[in-house]
Amino acid sequence: MLITGENIYLSALACADVYRGYTGFREGPLHAISEIRDEETDTHARVYTGGPGLIIAIQGTKELADWRTNVQVRKRNRFGMRMHRGFAKAAQSIEYDVVGALVEYDECPIIITGHSLGGAVAVGVALAVQEFLRSAARPQKVALITFGQPKVATAWAVAKHIAVPYTRVVNGSDLVPRRPNLPVIYGHGGSLHYIDNYGAHHLSPSAWMQAKDRVFTGRERVSDHSIDNYIRHFSTYRPKSAMGPGVVEMNDYATRSGR
Repeated sequence: MLITGENIYLSALACADVYRGYTGFREGPLHAISEIRDEETDTHARVYTGGPGLIIAIQGTKELADWRTNVQVRKRNRFGMRMHRGFAKAAQSIEYDVVGALVEYDECPIIITGHSLGGAVAVGVALAVQEFLRSAARPQKVALITFGQPKVATAWAVAKHIAVPYTRVVNGSDLVPRRPNLPVIYGHGGSLHYIDNYGAHHLSPSAWMQAKDRVFTGRERVSDHSIDNYIRHFSTYRPKSAMGPGVVEMNDYATRSGR
């Protein structure tokens, strides 16, 4: 199983690192090995080894060009799925290089991840990766993990076309996952891992529970969108190889969450 507490933690670390300049980042089992960038769309990804196998992290909103991508709410087709035009264009701009990075790693499990805009683009990249693996008859395991991701298509379209295990992590009052605010036209797919405003974790909570959490805690904080806060909420799953002396390893995510 690829979607574990440890792998969510490592994915969040990779999402934080991809905002920074390339430094050959290494923490515990995670090691950055290559860069992928398209200047026209200003889309940036980084490939890491370690942990589950490969982690492909896509950078979120950072530059002006990223905001132009965010506001392109009309849709276009990607591998049969009608999705947000800006996110689709960004995913298409790097998909060739992402698939190229997978060629020499024909047995490694793959996690595709991203924060904010990067999470939305990761959905489009996952479409390309699963199509490549299908056409090449490669049985590699793939998972999609996003943090604070905006909506990319209708919930029905995502459920129909994303064939890999997919978890969206949402931190309490993070506003970005509620955008674009266009009901019916845009919704969410995947399994929701929700962190309430008291720090408790919930798997697939109801819309009422989420609304109650936001209203009754009264916190619509911009800080909830920060990738650093997502990392903090999963720090108890930090792998042994990244731990210092005296740190106690927590039980497996699947056991603790009841999966």
